[in-house]
Amino acid sequence: MASASIFATAIDTDGLAPGEAHGGWSAAGFGSRDAVLISAFAARTHIEGEHGTSFSRVLVVENVSIETRSVGGNITYYVWCSVRNAGSTHIPVYTINWAKVSP
Repeated sequence: MASASIFATAIDTDGLAPGEAHGGWSAAGFGSRDAVLISAFAARTHIEGEHGTSFSRVLVVENVSIETRSVGGNITYYVWCSVRNAGSTHIPVYTINWAKVSP
């Protein structure tokens, strides 16, 4: 039976304007037989939902790549990605989670 667990989390407080992307996100902590899942979501802010305001925030994880490094016989795997605001609203804070599914 496979098991899943989050192995890294990152928070960006610089925010993303519509169409803007931040790259260079990376995490390590998984093995060669693991499947890696990456999710990004907008964090709640105090202005959300005030006075019946509705909103929609869309984040896209893209440019995913895996890097393998070998140092002194030890192999470390890194997953890299970027996150883009695909919506029409500024996103002030977002979180990225990396999870692995192990056999």
